[in-house]
Amino acid sequence: MTEQINLNTAHLDALTNLPGVGPAMAERIVAARPYQAPEDLLHVSGVGPALLERLTPLVTVAEDETPDMEIPFEEDSGTQPEAEEDIPETESQPEEEVAPPEAESQPEEEAAPPETESQTEEEAAPQETEFQPEEEAAPPETEFQPEDEIIPPWDDGEPEDEIHPPDAETADDAIIPAETDEEKSPSRPKPVTRGQALLMAAVGSFAAFVLAVLFSLILIASLNGGLRFASLDQVAALDRQVSGLNSQAEILTQDIAGLQSRIDNLETLNVRVDNLETDTAQLETDMSATVESVENMSVQIEDMSAQIEEIFSQTARFQAFLNGLRELLNAVSTP
Repeated sequence: MTEQINLNTAHLDALTNLPGVGPAMAERIVAARPYQAPEDLLHVSGVGPALLERLTPLVTVAEDETPDMEIPFEEDSGTQPEAEEDIPETESQPEEEVAPPEAESQPEEEAAPPETESQTEEEAAPQETEFQPEEEAAPPETEFQPEDEIIPPWDDGEPEDEIHPPDAETADDAIIPAETDEEKSPSRPKPVTRGQALLMAAVGSFAAFVLAVLFSLILIASLNGGLRFASLDQVAALDRQVSGLNSQAEILTQDIAGLQSRIDNLETLNVRVDNLETDTAQLETDMSATVESVENMSVQIEDMSAQIEEIFSQTARFQAFLNGLRELLNAVSTP
């Protein structure tokens, strides 16, 4: 089973081993300590619900249950008091000047209470941020780790991984470059006083005024001699020409208006002609239909005249039959 990492005591290297956690996010996680529950990671910038679901089975916020164990000491009875006296001195010094603990006092610091561990971790966090370039350049074996990582974690009362405390020489080597960088760092510039600021503003304003005056003089000098003014006679002649052009323009405008009206009339005539052509075509169609109907009527009249002639012939024959029958009856009736 993978060991869960304690968010309240884990080192930056252990946090960066988590999925989705980089060095910058690990520093933000350390700065947001302490945590009461894994859900408190949502307050850290860059941690979302998806990342929290991935980290929840891998992290814990419970305090490490360290079993009581015998702390080895040297036979010299003066070692323990000296180590106890060194601890408050280390805490009282500034964070940048904290010296690594001596090799003799390391076993005692392993059994320190959780409050001391959290204080040591808070003091070691800014040191790690300051010494981060040196730690990246050095091999992983010589990286400087805070004292709270010396405490070996236990799971179910059995140690899984043994973490060896860093040697005093390695810690000294990790801190010496930082002191050298501080010595080589350039001194801060002296702050500008109010009088100096006012003097600089006055000098800048005067310089800007002088440059503006020079620019104006140069511009006037470049324009001087290049401008030419017309006489009154020339202006009057030009005015007359402009008046004549204006009158001509008005006349042209009137002519154009007349032409536009004529064009509009022609457009209306064109519409009328189109309507007349349409009417003429309709009349031609109607006339052709009328001619066809007249032809049909003439054919019908001819048929009717033929039928009338046939009726007349039949009537004449019937009349002749009646006349013959009458004569026959008359002849029969006379004795």
